[in-house]
Amino acid sequence: MTYFDHLVITARDQLEPMALKAEKLGFNLTPTAHHNIGSANRLIMLDSSYIELLGWPKGVTPQRPEISELPIGLDALVFRISDAQRCYESLKLAGFEPDAPSHLSRPLIVDGQAVTVQFDTVRFKTQPIPGIRIYFCHHVTPQYVWLDEYLKHSNSSTKLERIELESPDAKKLAVCLCQILGLSSSMVQESHSNGALKVLVRLENCLIVIRDNKNLDLSRIELCTLDNSQSSEELIISIKELN
Repeated sequence: MTYFDHLVITARDQLEPMALKAEKLGFNLTPTAHHNIGSANRLIMLDSSYIELLGWPKGVTPQRPEISELPIGLDALVFRISDAQRCYESLKLAGFEPDAPSHLSRPLIVDGQAVTVQFDTVRFKTQPIPGIRIYFCHHVTPQYVWLDEYLKHSNSSTKLERIELESPDAKKLAVCLCQILGLSSSMVQESHSNGALKVLVRLENCLIVIRDNKNLDLSRIELCTLDNSQSSEELIISIKELN
């Protein structure tokens, strides 16, 4: 089974202003947390995934080279794994160039007690899909991530339904994504809309929609759609709403 874990929005040193805008959209964000590797985040928690606003405190020199030059915006797709070492070895066997697993942590107070939230991640030396960061995350301490107090939002969002990508070659991107995730062809569906190709990649908890756009040089994440537990209307989130 392949689960989507979280969508990263790079905030650079605008983490708090961006979080404030997310709160005005009706989201209940986690408090600012600081990773052991120098970054900071705030999270929009959902039923089986989340949206991460990732950056660093204003006035502080960024400590993570892989994000220090990234522009503000929708940035990374992160997929869930249960064994970082096995994921690393599988990616190497498939012909990709992953970095060795790395360990991340951040402190947190839960019920008045200090705990450490821990993750193992597998990233790429060279991103397999130019324009989009992809990596994998193993939650060592998931009990400290999906906390009930952050799962309820005043806009009634509960689930990340769909992520939409655009690519100069949607089919090629879909094939590469399936190779990265070890997905079978049964998880992929192609259709055409107004003569343009659209590819659907179905995961256990999320739908990834890839649209052909020959005007692009690089692939990009366009937006995500969240369901609304109290309405038939879906909530569409794009970086324009948080900028």
